[in-house]
Amino acid sequence: MSDGILIVLVSLAAGVVGTGLGGLLGAFLGGGSEKTVASVSGFAAGVMIGLSAFEMVPSAFEELTATLPDYAVILAVLASLVAGALLVAVAGWIIEFVEKKKKVVSDTSKTDVNATSKAGLMRAGIMTAAAIAVHNFPEGVAIGGAGGAELTGGITVAIMIALHNVPEGMAITAPLTGGGEKSWKSVLIAAGAGAATILGAAVGFVIQDASAWAGAVCMAAAAGSMLYVTATSLLPEAYELSHGKMPSVAIIGGILCAFAFSAM
Repeated sequence: MSDGILIVLVSLAAGVVGTGLGGLLGAFLGGGSEKTVASVSGFAAGVMIGLSAFEMVPSAFEELTATLPDYAVILAVLASLVAGALLVAVAGWIIEFVEKKKKVVSDTSKTDVNATSKAGLMRAGIMTAAAIAVHNFPEGVAIGGAGGAELTGGITVAIMIALHNVPEGMAITAPLTGGGEKSWKSVLIAAGAGAATILGAAVGFVIQDASAWAGAVCMAAAAGSMLYVTATSLLPEAYELSHGKMPSVAIIGGILCAFAFSAM
């Protein structure tokens, strides 16, 4: 078996299996009470904030500093952050447009309020899946680039990424299941978001010399997309479902969890 095929298979395990396992856990928790869904959504938001702040943006700065002057690095990272946010924002606008087309005018009963809340959770889950897919592509580039230079290095990176992908899978399926989606469909969506890792690994393996620079730009864009989803979907839904302190506590827990993963 060639190194390229082995790297693709390893990226499959890191992306699809890692995210899928997290998806199973998120689907199980997402089917609970509104407070449970709010806590899981808050935890997922904390993980995404932490990964962006402690790992993704610093990694982008570090890689780009080796090839660009300081002012260009700052501009490149900022532009990538905005581009990633806009990418997911467009996806969100499309989802909202489709929802408006399907919306049936009705009175403002409790059932309608619940339906609106579920629709918000579904939208949060879909947008999170899109953001995680954007995030998984540069992770795949990192696996392919490292594996192209040294096979054991690529496998090591893949193992670390697989661990990181578990809470990301939770972030996708918890709001989807809480919004009424079937558990098995939610898990499939989470695994599908992880499939972007495979494409990234193939690209990284082919462009080994440029993989660090390309991966850094993609990583910053992914951070922007994750921060956008966190601010516009996960956090609002978490606090709407639970007005107590649990979402805040869960957010802090997610940030600490992300810090621990980043320090590994």
